[in-house]
Formats: sequence, structure tokens, C-alpha cells
Amino acid sequence: MVTPDSHRDQTPGSAPQPPGKIRDLNDYAGLIAQADQQQGISHWQDARRRLKKNPVAMISLWYLVGVSVLALLTPLLPLQSPQSIGISSSPQSQDRKLQAPSWDKVEFDLQAPLAAYDQRVADLRQQIAASQITEQPELAQQLQVLEKSHPFRKLWNEPGLVTRGMIRCRLAVFGDMCIPSICGTDILGRDVLSRVLWGSRVSLAVGLVATLVSLLIGVTYGAISGYLGGWVDALMMRIVDVIYSVPFIFVVIFLITILNEDTIRTRLDSYGIDQIMIFFLVIGALYWLTMARVVRGQVLSLKNEAFIDAARTIGASRWRIIQRHLLPNVMGIVIVYLTLTIPAVMRFEAFLSFLGLGVSPPDVSWGLLVNEGLTVITPVKIYYWLVTFSGLALALTLFALSFLGDGLRDALDPRMKNRD
Repeated sequence: MVTPDSHRDQTPGSAPQPPGKIRDLNDYAGLIAQADQQQGISHWQDARRRLKKNPVAMISLWYLVGVSVLALLTPLLPLQSPQSIGISSSPQSQDRKLQAPSWDKVEFDLQAPLAAYDQRVADLRQQIAASQITEQPELAQQLQVLEKSHPFRKLWNEPGLVTRGMIRCRLAVFGDMCIPSICGTDILGRDVLSRVLWGSRVSLAVGLVATLVSLLIGVTYGAISGYLGGWVDALMMRIVDVIYSVPFIFVVIFLITILNEDTIRTRLDSYGIDQIMIFFLVIGALYWLTMARVVRGQVLSLKNEAFIDAARTIGASRWRIIQRHLLPNVMGIVIVYLTLTIPAVMRFEAFLSFLGLGVSPPDVSWGLLVNEGLTVITPVKIYYWLVTFSGLALALTLFALSFLGDGLRDALDPRMKNRD
């Protein structure tokens, strides 16, 4: 039954209002107050929240953090010298001290030679400061020769300035005390635990430095190619195709062989670029091709979006659009691919070291340790500890990087935003 009151709030010709319809500004104010109480969540916050719910990815992340910190702090740990030669033995728990790098197992006291060396360096620097300008080049050359005879070089292979400072702290805290050979020694009597930890610095550095170099080149190259398009994009991608057609390992071997030529190597040494740095840069400079293709595909799908048109409308330059609008929107896929590139680079370094083309003694890496372990395994006796610990460290790190990459891929997928 229709009553006169049922049409009180209706205007002529309007449809009846449904129950619960907002009738005044107070209802709008209530909705606005409720909306203000709702906290929004960004894409990165949602990705972090979902990543924390992935236990395998979080365990992998904490493992990688622990390995990285351990590798960084290796010079501070009371480890045996990775170069001290002795008698090969299986894992043992006998107390050890710093030993001279020889077969005689003579205890090597670093305190007295180190104090004498520091005094000689200080005296020579004072002499340089007080000498005439004509005499300073000769004295500076004597200082360089003196620095090459640092006492640490007998136990550690050419430690840098920071590493020397960390070793000094280690000697001040622990003295000549060392952790026993709980992981055994290799065929030359060198402590496996020490070599694994010192090798982690090289292996992780290869993966990190080479990947960052490939990231810098690949992201920049792919973003420019995708945004400019046209004949520029076609030319840049054909260059990538040509480089792709050449076997990667042959290019690396060729470049490393050329750069290790005596004349070129001497010139690079004068600039402070050693063999390991050359190895890092060569791998990184050739590992950017896939990264460039991935970034180019993402940029092609974004460059015609409304926010890019708005940036063009207000007069933003091409470089500013690439830098401020396109690159931040492709960082998700770049981070995921980054976690997948690091283990690929580490595997390649281990493969080259296994072939004797990568890191060379007295430097040490996980791949080199695995190669050394396999060369002494015979049917007569299996020295399991020579392969187990270095191979396990390499395998666990590669697994952790792969699992973390899978977790980041799922967490950064925009189609899964705000989903539990």
C-alpha cells in the first residue's frame, strides 16, 4: 500500500530511493572519516609482507646475509693462514698456532717483524718529508719496494689496506691462536676451513661485482633501446644478437688471454688493476645481454602508458623520463633477475676455475678448491673433506640465491598485490 509519506523525499519524475541511500552530507562525512582510518599499502610494502610469509625465501635470505658477513669478517677471525704448508691430514681438533709457510712447522711470530717493519716505514716516510725534492723520487721508490715485503705477505696473499688493518686487529685480539683444522687440510697441508672462508670472499665478490657491472650496462642499454624505438632500437638489438651468436666462453677466454699478456698486464698493474679485477670486469661486461632484453621488453610495455604521456606533456626530457619514470617501474623484474644472475656468474667462475682459466693460485675461490679436491681423489683413498666443505658451501649459496629469487619473483608480481 502506497502512503503519502512514501513520496515525501522524492522529486517529481524521480525514481524511488532504495533503502540505505545516502541522504545528507553527514553520511558523506562518515564515509570520509572511515576512509581516512584505512591505511594504504604500497607495492614494495606489500611485496615485503608477502616475502616474509615465504619461509624458504626468508631462510635463504638470512643464510646469504650470514655468509656475506662471515666472508667480510674473515680477516678478523682466528683462522690459520690459507698459505701455510704442512702435512696433509683429515679433520682434527688439536690446537694450532700461526705457522710459517713451510714444511718445518715452525711457529711464526708476527709481532716482532711487524713492529720492525712499521718502524722502517715510519722512518722512511720521515726521511722523505725532510729530504729535498730531487731525492724524493728515489726514496718513494724505496718505500714501494719496502711495502712489497710486508710481513703479512708470507701468510696472506697481497692483502689490501683494509684487510691489513683487520688482520692487525685479529693479531691484537687473538695473537697467534688459531682454530684447529676441524675441516682437515689439503694435499699440501693447508687448512681447508681457512681456505673455504677466504675463498668465499673471492666467489661472492665475483658474483656481486660482475652482476652489478652487467646490471649497470644492461639496464641502461635496454631502457634506451626500448624507449627510443625505431631504427635505434633495431640497431641496438641487432648488436645484441651478434654478440649472442658468439660462444660466451670463447669470448671470455680470449679476453682474459689478451689482458694477461705481459705488456698489457704490466700496464694494468700500474693502474692498480690485478688479475682478479680483470676477471670481474670481463665477466660483468659480457653478462648484460639478457638483462638488456628483459628491460627493453618492460620499457616497451610502459612507454605508451598515461603517466609517460603526462611527463611528455609537461616537457620532461627523454633522459628524465627514462630515469625518473621508466626505470623505477622495472626495478621489480630487475631485482628478481639480479638474484638469478648472481648464481649464474658464480657457477661460471667455478667452471672457469675448474678448467684452470679463472682464479689462479695463490688466490683461492670455491671453484678452485673443488678442482683441487677432485684432482687428488683416487680409488686408493678418497679425501672427502677436500671436496665436501667447499662444494657444500658453493651448493648451499647457489640454492639460497635461487630460492630467494623465486620468492622475490612471487612477492614483486603486481598481479598478486594485496593478496594473502
